[in-house]
Amino acid sequence: NSDCGFDAIVFVSNTGQLFDTAKEHLSAHIAAGKGVLGLHSVIGAFRSERKRADGTRESTYSSNLMEDVFGAHFAWHAAPHPPACEGTVTIAEEEGRRLGLEGKIDFEFSHHGEFFNFDKNPADTEGIVTIATVDESSYDGGSMGEIHPVVWRRELGDK
Repeated sequence: NSDCGFDAIVFVSNTGQLFDTAKEHLSAHIAAGKGVLGLHSVIGAFRSERKRADGTRESTYSSNLMEDVFGAHFAWHAAPHPPACEGTVTIAEEEGRRLGLEGKIDFEFSHHGEFFNFDKNPADTEGIVTIATVDESSYDGGSMGEIHPVVWRRELGDK
């Protein structure tokens, strides 16, 4: 049933097993054209980690649901959790205008935060529109390249 009674579902800083994927209704919710918003570490959902004999960590995902929705998983091969740091964030002009941000926020600003790397670039995923990027030359630890998205959107399901 796609009608869970909500127009949108919001995930905030979720990691690990969120729900039984065999009983999930999120896919039907999205197929019905309803909204999903993910904040901070939502693409880390359904990730489990184990320590190898050599002391290194290995991450696996028990479901690709969040990747299917948001376009990527975290890259855990290097430093799994980046330290908070200052970085230069740029909002794409067209998206900033579309969102009504012009005159309300600078389209380029310094931000103190955690700039996660992904296993693939969400900007390369069909249907994803990048809203804001971080300039990797403005901080240490970036591995996404010229376009390192920090905010993006994607339309899925019936409109």
